[in-house]
Amino acid sequence: MTKPRTPGAAESLPEGGAETKNYAVCSRDDAAQEGETASEEGDAPPPTTSARDLRSEEDAIRRIVREGREIVPDPGQRWTRWYDIPYLILSGVSRLRVRGKRVPWRIRRQLQIWSRHIWTYNNFDRIKAHPADDRTKPLLVPEGEEFAHGGIWVTEFFPPSMYSQLQESVRRNGWESDYYGFGESTKGEQIRRARQGRGFAWARIATVTSPEANFVGVGLRQPIPVEFSLIDVSVRQIGRSLTAVVAFVRLSDVGRTQVDSVWKQEHEPKLVRYQTGPSVEGRYFAALISTQSERERMHDLARKWLSENCAGYFAASDLGQPVVDYGLFSKFDPISEVSRQGNGDPLRMLGLESVSFGHYLSPQVPGVAFEPGHPLRVSLSERLRNSWGLVGNLSKVREANRDQVGYGEHPFSVDTLAGMSDDAVRAFLLRVAAFRYVRSLGEVLGESRDSARSKHLKFSPKSMEALRGEMLLNSLDIPVVARDVQSLVDGSDWWPEGIVVSAEIDDPEGGVKTINLIDNMGKEVSHQLELLQAEDAAYRDVLASAASLGASASQGRQSRYALALAGLSLIVALATLAVATGDPALWEVLRDTILGG
Repeated sequence: MTKPRTPGAAESLPEGGAETKNYAVCSRDDAAQEGETASEEGDAPPPTTSARDLRSEEDAIRRIVREGREIVPDPGQRWTRWYDIPYLILSGVSRLRVRGKRVPWRIRRQLQIWSRHIWTYNNFDRIKAHPADDRTKPLLVPEGEEFAHGGIWVTEFFPPSMYSQLQESVRRNGWESDYYGFGESTKGEQIRRARQGRGFAWARIATVTSPEANFVGVGLRQPIPVEFSLIDVSVRQIGRSLTAVVAFVRLSDVGRTQVDSVWKQEHEPKLVRYQTGPSVEGRYFAALISTQSERERMHDLARKWLSENCAGYFAASDLGQPVVDYGLFSKFDPISEVSRQGNGDPLRMLGLESVSFGHYLSPQVPGVAFEPGHPLRVSLSERLRNSWGLVGNLSKVREANRDQVGYGEHPFSVDTLAGMSDDAVRAFLLRVAAFRYVRSLGEVLGESRDSARSKHLKFSPKSMEALRGEMLLNSLDIPVVARDVQSLVDGSDWWPEGIVVSAEIDDPEGGVKTINLIDNMGKEVSHQLELLQAEDAAYRDVLASAASLGASASQGRQSRYALALAGLSLIVALATLAVATGDPALWEVLRDTILGG
């Protein structure tokens, strides 16, 4: 099926073709959708493209555009809208000739930009004026379809340079007093021992609920977002240098249905302003962006809570902490069905997009597909790229987990099914976070390298202090963290059978080929670590040499400054003595000293 084109620059051209392209997309989508439906029901063979079909489609497009212009005429054809007169003025000035010469091209270009913006506003008025039940309303959620959020996992890393922040967070948040104790030692002491290789590999350190929660038993009572019901916080020691903190957020009734409620709302067209100017988002794209933004907001609530309570390396990055969430559909099955416009485009509305060859699946989390974040507008939902979604069909996931015991009565709820997957999802999230962490280290090192000349060209005491801090942060972390991250991607984590996430595709040479996501991540992390360590060593050598030369030059300058200051002090002393004694000989000496005689 042809995917809807993302509206953009084509809709802002100062010609009528903008609307033609916009409605052409809707018409093609509907035609493809109707063909798919007929094919699925067996009423007709799959649609074929012919010259007659294309002519019919073009006629339909022309009719839609003509009807749209009858409802909302082009700019300059009325006097009642705010942009009609400005558009006529811009058009007249751009065609103006003075003594046979046109307006300079730089001015004409700016006038054309403003004219395109006016056409965008005109296109926005036209899309709004169309009735919602015609071809411009593309997103229809099937009756009875529901999406339920089961839980959100978010993680934070603490390398050697941030170890003190971890200890301070445990102490400040009162996690030492939580039920999950460590025998006679405090949690901070046990974390210290774990980083020395003498303590735990994994442990839960806190459970947080709201003061109004109905949970009975252990847990800290603290204010949390209304979308959350309970937060489990655990630590995972990776080697001796890296500690990971993972928070599993169980959602309340409000949070569980938040994305679903936004998905089913009636979304009107929106006028979005980018740096390059305004752009029109039709009903379909407005629905997608709003739903994706709501899912991103849920992620950011979890990120914000972890940042406020236990901020580490990822908290200061642009994309924030890596996130994995779990959600199930009541009807749609992401594994066996195609996400398309006719069924509400479930995966795209979440900001997920299946890889071209199929779905990643895991035997440790049966019935769900692992989908990477893929926002429609990176500028609006950039952090969705730093997330993965575990999605499936509620009935099929229940069937796949029917033999699980100890989780209450059947049928299992969405949050219960998410809780069953807790250990495996934590293992997967750590691999994703390690991959993101190594890439982030490379980005930071690249930025430091590119700005080294401007920051360290002159070695003042202030710049020397900044250099010392930079080397303590990056170069202290990279060598030991590289060793321990490598052990994570090579090992099987704490999950007994390891975490396996793979996809099967048809091999062109025959048979089935398996693509192992975890192995591929591990290979990429290993490759990036090798490059990172080599670049870091070279960068540190250059900075150390530059710092040594800069220190020598700075010492020479300071010696000259000291010599000049001593000479000045001698002159002042001679002048003071000459004034005090009134001896003419001293004035002669002072004159010879100043003039060099």
